[in-house]
Amino acid sequence: MAEILETTVAGPVPVGNPVDPVRELRERRDARASQYWAAVRRLADGAHVAPSQLEKLAGDRTPQQVETDVSLVRERNALRNVIAAAEPAARRADELRAALRGANERFEAARRERDEVLRRARGASGVARAAAEQAVHAEARLVASCPDESLRARLAALTGERAELVSRLESAADLDERGALEARAAELATEIECTRREMAEF
Repeated sequence: MAEILETTVAGPVPVGNPVDPVRELRERRDARASQYWAAVRRLADGAHVAPSQLEKLAGDRTPQQVETDVSLVRERNALRNVIAAAEPAARRADELRAALRGANERFEAARRERDEVLRRARGASGVARAAAEQAVHAEARLVASCPDESLRARLAALTGERAELVSRLESAADLDERGALEARAAELATEIECTRREMAEF
């Protein structure tokens, strides 16, 4: 194919696809720089790079400058690791905050339930105390109004014996005597309770 020539001061130059030597030089240097930094990154990661290849890629850089570049890449890698570690840490913190909110909500629900149960328990206790007091008064009234003379006489005798026994216990010094009196006091308490029950049920 015939070439179209253009006459210049320096002589004829092909016009079809002229080559830009400056751009080509820039592209070659960029490619070599990219290859150099790829080799530096491999060194920073602990990989092996052939000295001849490194020397070719380093160009006019001294060994100290190459070491400085390797140190820089390691530092940048460490910084990226710090940034990468922040994300899972933040995610974990968010998860724990969500768990804490859930725990607080459950705690508040449990506290409200406890307060409600406590309120009902206190009310029930008050009702139970009032009922117990009324039961004591009712039993006392049933005993006092029992029409059976024999039960009334038995209760009076037992009550009198207990009063006398209490008086003897206060002045008793002998251990054997006190033991016998205390045993009889326990028997009297049982007999009095049984008699009062009979009177209440009469």
